[in-house]
Amino acid sequence: MPVMELSARDRIRDAAVELMGRKGVAGTTTQDIARRASCSQAAIYKYWDSKDTLARETFDAAHRRLIDAMESGARKARTPVERVFGCLTGFLEFARANPADYAFLFQVFHSDYARWLGSHRMPRDVVVGEIESAMKTGAIPAGNAHLKAALLLGMVIRLAFFEKQRLVGTNPAHVDADLEKALRAVLHA
Repeated sequence: MPVMELSARDRIRDAAVELMGRKGVAGTTTQDIARRASCSQAAIYKYWDSKDTLARETFDAAHRRLIDAMESGARKARTPVERVFGCLTGFLEFARANPADYAFLFQVFHSDYARWLGSHRMPRDVVVGEIESAMKTGAIPAGNAHLKAALLLGMVIRLAFFEKQRLVGTNPAHVDADLEKALRAVLHA
């Protein structure tokens, strides 16, 4: 079966995500993107009005996929506690399957471009909602849902980066089993 070549638009988008994930939006130029995508700078402006428009469109799409992965993970679960784990597992699976998009989202979340987040549902909102639902059913003890969500997301975010840097085991089943133990400890604290 022949391999399909990426369109210029897709090559530009992929180059922008990769570079902006490493250097940030502000640290990446259209010249960098064009060079990486093997096209001219004019080709970028054929599809987007500016580098910021390209970055914002790319961010919106990646962010939507991250939230969808989290919500999908929660929907697959049967119990309130499994729903919390499901949304966190969805987050981790997104990071594992889309490392460039994940790095790009992380750059935006921690930069001057975080202003883009104002109109978006945040990963913490998904986790807090699931924790609050689990607390209402008594599946986990009452407590500060926002603090628990911060701790849980912190563990998952750190794990995604450690995996990318090969600082943790290479068997996801073992890693995920240990992660679940840690998540349960936080939820039931």
